[in-house]
Amino acid sequence: MTLVGIVSCEKEKTEFFTIDYKRGSAWVDYSYSVTINQDGIMNVKSHNGLADDYRESNYLVSAENLAVLRNSLNKLTLVELKDRYGFGPDKPSDLPVSTYGYQTNIKSDATTIYFPGKNELPNQLTSFISTLNQVITDTDTLRNR
Repeated sequence: MTLVGIVSCEKEKTEFFTIDYKRGSAWVDYSYSVTINQDGIMNVKSHNGLADDYRESNYLVSAENLAVLRNSLNKLTLVELKDRYGFGPDKPSDLPVSTYGYQTNIKSDATTIYFPGKNELPNQLTSFISTLNQVITDTDTLRNR
């Protein structure tokens, strides 16, 4: 019976994952998307229609950043995300929309965020977004050119 408990615990670890992040606005013909996998491969696609600019870049996330991201993702998998946050009739109508999604060997989930109210997002999601943004900032050397 002890062996079954050990095997069960091992299956609950996030071994394989893919994280997808997209941000875009149809108003200004802009999109930015990032995909990161468990090997640290980060694919970035960026399109700016106003400047007639498109790029696709591949990067390798540092081992340290990958470990921090995996830890944040493990915490995020413990909550059930709503499909959407920050949408409603009293919201502005011209802001960018962000989509966050992940697939792991344990579960998958996704959400779309527009203009969330204060404390509307689960803490695990807020923390994950902050971690993901830091990893992207550290890795995508062409993001703010």
